[in-house]
Amino acid sequence: QVIVQRVLAAESLSNGQKGVLFAAIMKVVGFTMLCMPGIIGIMMVKGDTIVNDRVFEVGKPDEVYARIVKAVMPEWSFGFVAAVLLGSVLSTFNSALNSASTIFGLEIYQIYINPEAADGRIVMVSTIFGI
Repeated sequence: QVIVQRVLAAESLSNGQKGVLFAAIMKVVGFTMLCMPGIIGIMMVKGDTIVNDRVFEVGKPDEVYARIVKAVMPEWSFGFVAAVLLGSVLSTFNSALNSASTIFGLEIYQIYINPEAADGRIVMVSTIFGI
């Protein structure tokens, strides 16, 4: 969706091509950053890294991120990390809800329920759907 939006909002063909390239690079960087805590965890476990006078161990794969945060970050920053994670989860949920509302308004309500609906009515129905 981000890539298509950049192309459609471009002023010219060359700007559209630059936007697509930039969005693609950001996608690759995003996935790299997503995988980085797991890779660091594997390296710490295999390298027998010492954290707080103990060897770094992870019982379950789901615990890798939490263990790395606990090993690397100072205790006073745990609340900040939790707030950032919660904010990113809520932002992702909000984006999905916004997309679902738009799809309902434009693809279902306007086509199947009320083809004669004005733009203001479609916006209102989409907003109510999102609530």
